[in-house]
Amino acid sequence: MKRNSQYIWMGLACAALTFSACQKSLEDGPLEMLTEDYIFDRTDPLGQRASSYLSDLYSYLPNGYNRIGSDVLDAGSDDAMSSEINSTIEFFKTGRLTNSFNPDDAWARQYSVIRKANIFLANIDVVPVADSLNKYWKAEARFLRAMSYFELYKRYGGAVLLGDHVLQTTDNFNIARNSPEEVAEYIVKECDAIKGLVRPQLYYDVDLGRVTQSAVLALKARTLLYAASPYMNASATTAQWQAAADAAEAVLAIPQHKLEATFSNVFLTRNSPEIILAYQQAANSTVERMNEPIGYQRGGRGMTSPTRSWQTPSP
Repeated sequence: MKRNSQYIWMGLACAALTFSACQKSLEDGPLEMLTEDYIFDRTDPLGQRASSYLSDLYSYLPNGYNRIGSDVLDAGSDDAMSSEINSTIEFFKTGRLTNSFNPDDAWARQYSVIRKANIFLANIDVVPVADSLNKYWKAEARFLRAMSYFELYKRYGGAVLLGDHVLQTTDNFNIARNSPEEVAEYIVKECDAIKGLVRPQLYYDVDLGRVTQSAVLALKARTLLYAASPYMNASATTAQWQAAADAAEAVLAIPQHKLEATFSNVFLTRNSPEIILAYQQAANSTVERMNEPIGYQRGGRGMTSPTRSWQTPSP
């Protein structure tokens, strides 16, 4: 009996040691979560992880003529209609949008980009990359942040301008929105500040899709056009319309961009001079498959049908 008791105590002691060892190996946090120190590495002269972080920001750029329900966006207007019953894109013209259902809601997505861009800007200087690359990267992050504010501006008008601040859980999140005019002014100022800091043009195919000076000027022109339009400003002045026109002229003056001699080249040439900022993805036949007649050679789905006027034209 005494020997058995010794064995029991020895077993309990071993269990206690095992448990203690396990305790020391417990994770302090999710191992798959990358920390800022890991991404913005002081010992990485190529900035590989920081570059990947910036590339992820590019993935949030607006993309897809058919991003809602796989239909051409015209199906959300009087120009076309979806071939599918209850397609989400038609909610825009049937008055079925609600606060809880908006298939084109951009608030959370764009503030995610803004936060990530601010984190990038706050930490990138510790990465020992070349000064020229550092300059490009910071300007690109600022452009992507400005683009996110434009996506908010064109949908909601006013938005919360955070500047370079990275919100923490201890911050007050009850922040009033800035006016539409303030948001537009912020975007334009950012574009003016970075237009000389981004790449003037792309010299290598590997950089296709990156921000250039023409993209910055185009964003400025689009913002000023919205700011002067009745959509945003029912009492726009001649000076505001002139500012929008001047900004558009600045884009047209860039020699790298011109109309293609053959229209099909816009779709077939990856680096077409008509393209200012392209969302990069692999070659595909989505346009054809989604919109060709049902049963056609590529498995067409006939998703979107243009509308037409049946009214007899006047003689």
